[in-house]
Amino acid sequence: MQLTRARRPCHACDRDIAMMRVVICWTEVSGYMGACWRELSARAGLDVSVVAFAPAGGASSAPFDTSVIRGVRCETLSPEQRENADHVAAVVIARNPDVIVLCGWAVKSYVALATNPTLTNCRFVLALDTPLKENLRQRIGKQWMRGFLKRMDAAIVAGERSANLAAYLGVPPERICRGMYAIDVDAMGAAAEMRAAGGAAWPRRFLLVGRYVPEKAIDRLIEAYRLYRAGLNGSDGDPWPLTCCGKGDLAALLRGVDGVRDIGFVQPAELPRVLADHGALILPSRYEPWGAALVEGCAAGLPVIATEECGASLDVVRSFHNGLLTSAEDPAGLARAMLWMHQHADRLPDMGKRSRELASAFSAQRWADRWQDLIERLPP
Repeated sequence: MQLTRARRPCHACDRDIAMMRVVICWTEVSGYMGACWRELSARAGLDVSVVAFAPAGGASSAPFDTSVIRGVRCETLSPEQRENADHVAAVVIARNPDVIVLCGWAVKSYVALATNPTLTNCRFVLALDTPLKENLRQRIGKQWMRGFLKRMDAAIVAGERSANLAAYLGVPPERICRGMYAIDVDAMGAAAEMRAAGGAAWPRRFLLVGRYVPEKAIDRLIEAYRLYRAGLNGSDGDPWPLTCCGKGDLAALLRGVDGVRDIGFVQPAELPRVLADHGALILPSRYEPWGAALVEGCAAGLPVIATEECGASLDVVRSFHNGLLTSAEDPAGLARAMLWMHQHADRLPDMGKRSRELASAFSAQRWADRWQDLIERLPP
């Protein structure tokens, strides 16, 4: 289906426009998505509301508090409510939407909205971050989701790898849009300002921001950090400490490791101060559809070390320009990247400046531009 401009003026026009009601059905809330939703809600001509999972608090490995969705019209669903398709449908229908955004296809109550007879006249957008793997699950899904995908008027993807999956599943190229995720660039950029205002030498500390779960490759990170420390010679000075910022079942792997400090999960409002105190960010994930923490580190003016498995590495990491790339299953390679940062500390401030430039394309403001343009181009 060819996307055409809807029968309403674009947001750049001066004429009065009818309000378009948009309901975004999401999974977990987060600081970066809260910033994006606030920005989109402020756009003229759009009436935006969000339906999302209630923050899990201390039970979660990413226990964001409700402040991250302050200023967003958001209905949060308990675990019981999000399993209840009738309840979810009632919440969405009450908003009389023109456009419904579905976050993937894993939440059955959200998927059921596509075939709800009351929503026949709605336009649907699929938000997709899963990378193409062409495994058995995706081959089966290609057949199973054929009817569901035909109901979608567009797909918005996290990056090139998820765009490849959308194409593999049969979404026409003209219906695939990029820009599913973004971050609060302004808030994270404050870290760079704090670091510069301090006037001290560049911080010689590594930082991990992420959940302590297997897909984040915490085990490989600790192995690499030990190799890095062992690889230093007498002229290199003291090893840089590694600060870990997160929560999860693998926290025990961090305990008792020389040079490693676990400060636990940090809420978004406090994260810039943590970023300001460090000199390089590491995201060692073995599976990462995008990786907001990587982009936040760049926005904070940090050089970064990331694995090629991180989807956002395609967008914001240029080797030896603002960071280094390695593989999650190559702890020796990760250790070499850490050693390179240690031995080239004089280059890190300039690399951090380049990181900020690369991250600027993923601000909440540019995210809202992309989403508003997509919504207004949906067929009537």
